[in-house]
Amino acid sequence: MVTGAALGALVVPTFLLALFLLALSTYLARSGHLWLQPGYVPFTQSPGQWLGRMILPWIAVAATQAGITAKLTRAAILDVLGEDYIRTARAKGLAKRHIFWRHVLRPASIPVIASVGAGFGVLLGAAAIVDQVFALGGIGQALLTAVKEGDIMVVMGAALVTVILISLVNLIADICQAVLDPRVKVILRGALSGGGCAPSAR
Repeated sequence: MVTGAALGALVVPTFLLALFLLALSTYLARSGHLWLQPGYVPFTQSPGQWLGRMILPWIAVAATQAGITAKLTRAAILDVLGEDYIRTARAKGLAKRHIFWRHVLRPASIPVIASVGAGFGVLLGAAAIVDQVFALGGIGQALLTAVKEGDIMVVMGAALVTVILISLVNLIADICQAVLDPRVKVILRGALSGGGCAPSAR
């Protein structure tokens, strides 16, 4: 079921999924469900209603990268499970849960973190589309309106905010990779010291 959902998330376009979820929220509102409704309510006005109005847009945005992340995570875990040290840990009689959490998840999460950092720009593009569909009044809707009206200053401001966010997310992803993989620290230390990208064979 998870694999099928991941493949579906890869195939369905963002705008189509957003329109489907918008129709779903409209149907739920007509059927008397007062929490998941279309429109936007500020967080300062009602945190509960704000959360209910943002769940479906969050799903529409996250679906753009959920499929890729799920398939990459599955492939990374299967790759780590085939390593020799995992067979050694099993031969020693370690519990499966202990092997997974201590020896499998940490190295398998490194390419996933890199993928999330690289795909954050795609998420921002999807957020602009979802913002327009759900009429949330955010930066994405302002950007699309500015493009239609030819407002260069608003377009430049939105592009600047986007570049800053992408840079921060990639910086956090690099820090997480350095924490999870000590080899990244060695490469960074060698690059900063001018000694090359790899430690000496001696």
